[in-house]
Amino acid sequence: MDKKQYMVIFQPSSRRGLVDEGTNLIEASRQLGVDIEALCGEKKVCGKCKVRIEEGSFEKFGITSSRSHASEWQEEENKFVTPAQKKEGFRLACVAKVQGDLLVFVPEEARAGKQIVSKAARDIHIDWNPAVKQYYVQVVGPTFEEPSGDFERICAELERNCGLKNLNIDWYTLRKLPRRQRDGNWGVTVAVWMDHEIVRVLPGKVEDCYGNCSRVFVQPSNHGGHQDCVHDESTMQVRRRRHGPYHLPYDESQGTRNHE
Repeated sequence: MDKKQYMVIFQPSSRRGLVDEGTNLIEASRQLGVDIEALCGEKKVCGKCKVRIEEGSFEKFGITSSRSHASEWQEEENKFVTPAQKKEGFRLACVAKVQGDLLVFVPEEARAGKQIVSKAARDIHIDWNPAVKQYYVQVVGPTFEEPSGDFERICAELERNCGLKNLNIDWYTLRKLPRRQRDGNWGVTVAVWMDHEIVRVLPGKVEDCYGNCSRVFVQPSNHGGHQDCVHDESTMQVRRRRHGPYHLPYDESQGTRNHE
């Protein structure tokens, strides 16, 4: 024979539904998607699941709720519910069982996963260590007495002033280095990745720098060779370029590799 079912409504969430007779309020809350604290695993020893059963007829919800619609008071509840709270209708949800329609209020302290609000701001220390760092380098132009190359002079200055040693440089960046140095009157701003490789050179002293994340993947082309597909996170667009199995020069103004 099927069990009787009764309407149970939890406030303040307004979750409601039919629950089998004899189901305790903890299990009823789980069935209806309401989180009530039950740290002891319904062993009746923590008192965290204390709820209030409302008394009266509630036209808004179409039910009549009564404390007599829950199972009888049990001795274990005396440890956690004061006499004054008992008069107000407080019960342990792990003890009280459904025996009629119920409107149940769940106090904030009994709600699992309740919101925690930070009362005051506090300082949090963050180690600033980006993967790409910028350095301003001022060098002396080459002379007959000191004819070292542009890249060698940049590296010597970075080692002397910043302690960066054994630097590499991207080939496309190296091609632009002579012009950038002369445009900046031998002063340039270099971007160094992981204190290991120079990835960009700009003339003069540049203090503002903004990053742009792109994902590059390669896919086969039906016409031979392959395609570079660049997903530009700033515009959320995908640009495709077909070319053969060779590398293309990098165009910094467009952020892509193009045919010259």
